[in-house]
Formats: sequence, C-alpha cells, structure tokens
Amino acid sequence: MDKLKRTSLLLAVFTLLLSSCTQKEKEPSLLPWLHGSWQKELKQSSKASIYEDWKQAGDTLLGISYRKSDGDSMLLEDIKLYFIGDTLVYAPWVYDQNGGERIVFKGKSAENGFVVSNAQHDFPSSISYTLKKDLRSLEVEISGMMGDSVKSIPMNFSKVKP
Repeated sequence: MDKLKRTSLLLAVFTLLLSSCTQKEKEPSLLPWLHGSWQKELKQSSKASIYEDWKQAGDTLLGISYRKSDGDSMLLEDIKLYFIGDTLVYAPWVYDQNGGERIVFKGKSAENGFVVSNAQHDFPSSISYTLKKDLRSLEVEISGMMGDSVKSIPMNFSKVKP
C-alpha cells in the first residue's frame, strides 16, 4: 500500500472514530441568572453584610446565606433549589429552627425570577426572587402572617461575583 493510500485510510478511520464518539452533554444550567455571590449591606452597620452564594451541582442549585461582620461569618441558611417536573422546589435548612429539617416551598420560575410558597409554614410562607433589569441587582422578598397581619420584608442584593 503506498503512502498516500495509507494516509487516506488512516484519516478516514480517524474521522469515523471521532464522529462516532459521543460527548457527554453539559448539564443545563439551572436559573443561570442566580449563580454567583450576592451581597446585601445592612443599614445598622456599615461593616456588616449578608451574602448569598449560589452554585450548581448536577440538577440542583446549592445556596448558602451567611452574615459577615468584622471578619466573622455566621451561617444563616443552607438552601437547595431543584425541579420536580415543572415545579420549582426551594428547600432551606435554617440553623436551630424547624427541628433541623428543611422546609419545602414550591412554586414556579420565570425568566428573571421565581416565587415559592408553603401555606403550612408560619413565617415566611412566601419567598420571591426577582432579577432587576440591570442584571446585577436582585430583590428577595419574604412574606407571611405575623400575628394578625401580613408582613413583608424586601431585601436588595447586588452581585459581587459571577
């Protein structure tokens, strides 16, 4: 077999092998606008902030919320976000609350946010996240019954790391 035929045959075999290999598809990004680190400065102290950090792990988005003040950090929540069919599940674990169990909130997501609720939970019974038009600001609102009235607490975060 001459050199040209051998090179052509090797090239054809190599091309066939490459085309038959299937690459594992990358996991679709779950709520990509939420990924990264978000910061909320607290009004009572210019040295204290609340952070939410979000990253994807398989088909779940993992979040942690913590308070940082004078170099010290305190974990506030550990959150899991995932879908069951078309239903978005928001499952936070809060230190020293709810008997150490996650509370499950369910709802729907949209292109720039989501709303989840759990009518059985005391406060909050509803949680919403809305990405603002500048794509660097996030409004989080928790609401529910406190005593005889509905209470709503809005929180504004700024993206600090993608």
